[in-house]
Amino acid sequence: MSSDVPDKHYLRGLVVQHEGQNEFTNCVLYSFNHTTVRGAEIVEALTAGTGAKDLADAFAWIESAFLGAHTAKNMQWTMRARATSTHGSTTLPGSVPVPTRAINNEVACLILRGLGLEIHIRLTGLRGAAHLNGREGIIRGQDPTNDER
Repeated sequence: MSSDVPDKHYLRGLVVQHEGQNEFTNCVLYSFNHTTVRGAEIVEALTAGTGAKDLADAFAWIESAFLGAHTAKNMQWTMRARATSTHGSTTLPGSVPVPTRAINNEVACLILRGLGLEIHIRLTGLRGAAHLNGREGIIRGQDPTNDER
C-alpha cells in the first residue's frame, strides 16, 4: 500500500491468450481512498503484533468504514464468535476480544475481504512444519474448505 496514493485511481488490465487468440479480457478500476488506506494500516498493525489498541482500532474502524450497520455488526459478531468458539476467548457481548496472534490475523483477513484486498505473507517461526519457513504467499481470504484456516 505504501506505493499507492490515496484518492487516486488505478486501472488493472488482464488479457489471457491461448494460441494467439484473446480468451479473456478484464479491466478493473481501483480507487484507494483514506478509508481503504486506513484499513490497510490497521491490517498491518494487526498482523505485526497483538496489541489491544490495534484490535480495538479494528473494531472502531469497521463501524465507520462499513456504513451499513448490518454489515459492520455482522463483521463484529463474526469476529467475537470466532474468538470464543475457535480460540477460547471469553469475550463479553459488545466488547473487543482479548488479542492473540490468531484472532488478530483472522480480523485482518476479515477486513481485507471486506475491502476486496489481499496480503502478501512470508511464513516464519513454524516449528511443526519448519521446512515451510521462508515460503511466501498471498492471503485472499478464508479457506472455503476449512473454517479453521
